[in-house]
Amino acid sequence: MKIKGIILFSAMIVCVFGFSAFAADTAKIAVVDIQRVVSLSNYGKEAQAEINKKGEELMADLQRKEKEITDLKEELERKGLAMSPEKRDEKERDFRIKLGDIKVVKGKYEKELGELNMRLVGQIQKDVLELVQDLGKKEGYTLVIEKREAGVMFSPDSIDITEKVTGLYNTKYSREKSK
Repeated sequence: MKIKGIILFSAMIVCVFGFSAFAADTAKIAVVDIQRVVSLSNYGKEAQAEINKKGEELMADLQRKEKEITDLKEELERKGLAMSPEKRDEKERDFRIKLGDIKVVKGKYEKELGELNMRLVGQIQKDVLELVQDLGKKEGYTLVIEKREAGVMFSPDSIDITEKVTGLYNTKYSREKSK
């Protein structure tokens, strides 16, 4: 009987100290939605406005070029039979050249807009990453996961620090802007 009592007492001691040691080592985990930080932050809104403005400028130029092509095509259809063969060939060649040029210009504009987006949004993402790393160290997080890239399908709101990161980023950005 004494042996069973000693074993039971020993098991209880191990459990009590084991659980308290386990509880001390719990992981502090958080998730951040960087895309939301980009869309909610002041600098992110400014960057998006700049990207939209540039996109509208490029689109207006593209539409102007497309109108030139449409006008040239309509002129060929209306006056093509009345033109001399040389003049018609010249207009058709101009039409083909402008049609090819617009495809090149459209690709160039898409690339330009993509590079602007990558530069502006990439800078925000880089800044947010540094901010999250500092926050993680200061607040003792074991792990901070990017919500979308990591494929997180569910996480409780209690571990989502996106709003906190956005506020810190806005504060940092406003300080840097005022310098």
